[in-house]
Amino acid sequence: MSRPAKVTARWLLMICMTALALLMTTGCWDRWELEERGMVLGIGLDEAEKAPPIPGVEGELDARGEPVLNVTFQMVDPGQVAGEKKGGGEKGSPYWNLTVESAGSVFEAIREASTRANRSPYLEHVQVLVIGEDLARQGLNKVLDALFRENEIRKRVLVYVTPATAQEVLAVKPRQEGVNAVYLASLQENSKKTSHFPPRVDLGKLSRNIHEGGSYLLPRIIPAKEEVKLIGAGVFKEDKLIGWLGGFESQGVRLVTGQVKGGSVEAVSTRSVPGKKSLDVYEFMELQSTVKPQVQGGQIAFTVQIQTEGRLVEHQNPADTLDEQHLKDMEKEFARAIEKQARLTIEKMQRDFQADVFNFGRALEERYPQVWEQVKNNWSEVFAAAQVEVKAQVNIRRVGISR
Repeated sequence: MSRPAKVTARWLLMICMTALALLMTTGCWDRWELEERGMVLGIGLDEAEKAPPIPGVEGELDARGEPVLNVTFQMVDPGQVAGEKKGGGEKGSPYWNLTVESAGSVFEAIREASTRANRSPYLEHVQVLVIGEDLARQGLNKVLDALFRENEIRKRVLVYVTPATAQEVLAVKPRQEGVNAVYLASLQENSKKTSHFPPRVDLGKLSRNIHEGGSYLLPRIIPAKEEVKLIGAGVFKEDKLIGWLGGFESQGVRLVTGQVKGGSVEAVSTRSVPGKKSLDVYEFMELQSTVKPQVQGGQIAFTVQIQTEGRLVEHQNPADTLDEQHLKDMEKEFARAIEKQARLTIEKMQRDFQADVFNFGRALEERYPQVWEQVKNNWSEVFAAAQVEVKAQVNIRRVGISR
């Protein structure tokens, strides 16, 4: 090889090695250190008057008007989460809450939070969204629009509504969990143990419910000092809260819609000793429900058929649980209890709210599309006047052994 060719080859080799070294040592172009992010795990939305922010820090809104909305961000301290206690903030707590006033824009509140938190709020890891009653009664569509559009926040974020304020819910110091928002999110996993609250509703599902304009439920959460109680539901029409259901009625809705994953029903035993009431308790293992609409002579009616299999988990009288006739009697007791719970819930929804959270309208549309076209514009009134019959069938598969 000639001398010029050797020089050229040497230069080419050096260029290739330099390029390879650059490729090997380069990093992610948009990398952020964990400590640099203001990681938000929970968001609370309240009407401003019911949940005032920290005096002296907020309260200087400009010509946009008086504050109507308070947005609370629950931000974690990565150092405290990792067990590294540092100065500043609430000593020993792995999170802190920051409440920001807004004239009505959640997007603006997120940006305003950056004026008080040196780590700008980062929403990708948000676990829960809590909405206070006073704000929910005014309507959610406008205040949630920014979160529906925000590409940083996941649509799987759980949504709760509270009769208190979201600030109070996010201020609870749970005994079982280090971070409040993680504690709130994990409560929903207990639906395998009880049906006294509705199935999970996330931000994506809430967006669909609002834009479809129907009736639906949001799980209700009630705060105390060191714990909250997830029980019952808020009843919504379109985007406004119109009332509340308790735990009994929330299970009643699940019975009608076939969404029971766990829980129980109790009935007074027919074998009770006179003067001493005893209870039998049945735990659901499986449950299916079908809704059959009928139209006759212009009258609309529905039949709800509930079928369930489960086990006897409590038997407070001395009768033999292996006696075949006694088992049949208990199955009838539980069937009557289920029918009563479902019927009372349906009657309350018709009488108090005229809100079809059972999707009876959808069943009517599928079976009688022409009738649906005639009644869909005044469906709330038609639903409230419809006759509904509930039939339940219970099969006890296990009785257990107590001695």
